[in-house]
Amino acid sequence: MAQIRIVCFAHPKEWTILKEKNNIIDNLLGIKNTSSSWVKRNETKGKRNGIYSKPYTVVEKRFVSIPFVWEKILKSSNQSIEMLLDNVKPKNNLSEPLVYAVTSKIIIDTTDGIGYVIDNSKDIQPFEKLEKFFKKLEKDTSILLSHSKLFAWDKNRVEDFTAIATEEGFTPYKIRGLTDLVKIVAEGDLINDEDWNRMQSALRNRNWTTVAFLHNHIENKFVFGLLKGRNVISVKSDKTQTTDEIFLSRIIMIRRLFEKTLGMTLNQYCFSEFD
Repeated sequence: MAQIRIVCFAHPKEWTILKEKNNIIDNLLGIKNTSSSWVKRNETKGKRNGIYSKPYTVVEKRFVSIPFVWEKILKSSNQSIEMLLDNVKPKNNLSEPLVYAVTSKIIIDTTDGIGYVIDNSKDIQPFEKLEKFFKKLEKDTSILLSHSKLFAWDKNRVEDFTAIATEEGFTPYKIRGLTDLVKIVAEGDLINDEDWNRMQSALRNRNWTTVAFLHNHIENKFVFGLLKGRNVISVKSDKTQTTDEIFLSRIIMIRRLFEKTLGMTLNQYCFSEFD
């Protein structure tokens, strides 16, 4: 299951001016291991992050994929069977923190100024740290990235989004809700089940935590969900279809659903104060 966040880098007018003054693709592909945005071995362990492999283009040289890595600190050393049998607790007072590297990917749409941050685990880099990385990336490329905004959908528009998604061939697949006392989980044929149609209070009352949709076309079967508390889109797809091109086409499909629901581009929505 991939966790995706959408980042808006600039207002459409500002991005258009930026493209006129810069060759954005060449600038991004020109990043090398001496660039400030490249991860450094000698930085503080547990805080290191950055690019770890050369960026490359995806789909007709419009999208640039940037391999990204960051470190997550473990709270304690791993417990072993021997520790359990000998009643020995893991040590926490190590001289340096225990960390593991989390690999991610940032795909930048150089035409529209949209970025897709893709994490293939439940762990996601805090957006505040991503913002610091974008500043380094801006220094390396002279491309305005430091004013970026995380796209946060309006949770009150999820019913509208559901209607649009249904029109576009998606089926509501699963809804998780949480009332004061009851956790609600539903999955299956939610449209045609009369009992479920009488129990949709989780969605109507905005008490949902996850809303998932199934796209079941022969050539494009996948499930995606909106996670309310984190502004994260989770995407589950066929394990045999993992190319960047296929995955990117699904992200763009989801993005278009948002834009149709909002009646504007995501950059216009994120930077509406400039209109």
